[in-house]
Amino acid sequence: MIDNRLRLYFHQLIQQLGWLLVIFGLLVLFGAVPIPARWISLAFILIGLLFSLTYEGVQLDLKNSKIKQYVGFLGLNVGSWESLPDLTQIVLTSSKYSQQIHAIVSRKQVDTRLYRGFLKGENIKLLFASKNRKELVMEQVSEVAEELNLPATDYTVKPPNVIR
Repeated sequence: MIDNRLRLYFHQLIQQLGWLLVIFGLLVLFGAVPIPARWISLAFILIGLLFSLTYEGVQLDLKNSKIKQYVGFLGLNVGSWESLPDLTQIVLTSSKYSQQIHAIVSRKQVDTRLYRGFLKGENIKLLFASKNRKELVMEQVSEVAEELNLPATDYTVKPPNVIR
């Protein structure tokens, strides 16, 4: 069984709003913000945590050829198991993300490379692994390819390399 958290569910601005709601809820709870009904602070905190900590993930049951794409929050995963579609290959890809971090006197650019594993079929492409370390994704791609008896290709190098 392979279980991967892929990414946070909400957009970054919604996540930041969530943390602001948590902070506001704590301020109301401890009396720094004068709201008579302090129980409202619990609603702010819960909604803020929901916005900030909800994530998307995928579980693969290779023995039974099933996949579960889920949304999770604090260890509770909501989704249903489905049979794997007809697949033709397993693919390893990468992409590079850049972000500028601004400070008072300067800015800094941070580059991040993200490696992803996909189940690929006719008119379908399902993401099942996404990490910053190539070795971890390569290991899972090889495992899935071996279990499902499918070819696997590494598109992070030129020319593309056949893994299996």
